[in-house]
Amino acid sequence: MTASAAGLRAMDMGDLLDRAVGHYRRNFITLFGVYAIGYAPFWLLVGISAHLFSGAFLRLLALGAPAAIEEAGVDPALLGVAGFVVVLVAAIFFVEPIVTGATARAVSDQILGRPASIRGAYSAVRPRTAALLLSSFLRLVAVYGAHSIASFIAFIPVIVVPEVASDVVAGIAVALLQLGALLAASIIFIYLLFIGQVVAIENRGTAEALTRSWRLVSGRLWRTSGIAGILFWLVAALTSAFQLPLLTAVLVWWPWDAAPENLATMGIVVTAALAATSLLASPILSIGTTFIYYDLRVRREGLDVELMAASIGAGDVSA
Repeated sequence: MTASAAGLRAMDMGDLLDRAVGHYRRNFITLFGVYAIGYAPFWLLVGISAHLFSGAFLRLLALGAPAAIEEAGVDPALLGVAGFVVVLVAAIFFVEPIVTGATARAVSDQILGRPASIRGAYSAVRPRTAALLLSSFLRLVAVYGAHSIASFIAFIPVIVVPEVASDVVAGIAVALLQLGALLAASIIFIYLLFIGQVVAIENRGTAEALTRSWRLVSGRLWRTSGIAGILFWLVAALTSAFQLPLLTAVLVWWPWDAAPENLATMGIVVTAALAATSLLASPILSIGTTFIYYDLRVRREGLDVELMAASIGAGDVSA
């Protein structure tokens, strides 16, 4: 079996998680670099926005007089809040799809034995930027649209008969329906989980990315959901393991030195900690998702056998 097919096989849940983490460790510089190129500017802008808001707000609290509002710097505070909202929207709609696609492409090249680099990953997905952004936007619309519609249906009894809101049994029923709305949105998200991989690896368009991701998951929804869920909680646990000691130290220190300038410094330190831990741990999610994508292709399409046959045929021709 050639290098192009050696990395592909059907994997169980433990094997998938182990290979994702191991692959990140072995290719840390490239994969961390791909992720950091996209998200480091985001965290920098978050830090600037937090500094503008916290500095102005804390000075206002320290002065404590209505006449001092202008001096306290409310305009920078509003600028900080607006900046944070703009940066968050940009991350959701622009940064996340492109970084996911570039990471998927780098992981794919490494799995298939091709040269992989930070520049090469972004160069490969650049022509597919529009498809990545549009397919990600449509996924957001589908997920939040499904949740909103299901939530509205759940509240129809309360809207029609207001007395229902005070009934305990009815309240429990509405809460269960809300959980059902969240489940419906989660299911749609899992069905469309691999749009970034399809666009970046297979060079497909928006419509094909949506339908192909749906077909890959069909018949394996619960297994895919379970693996993706465990992968998410693994990343959350790793992030928390890095963050909790520092945040605990900050919370212990803060009551003893609560001057406004120190509180602002604390906000910067916390933001930097969140940025560092997110940049270190979050790539595992994109890497693991790409391994799940390949596992589905091996199981559904026999991709490993197809690549091996193609490599054998190429060897026969060269001979």
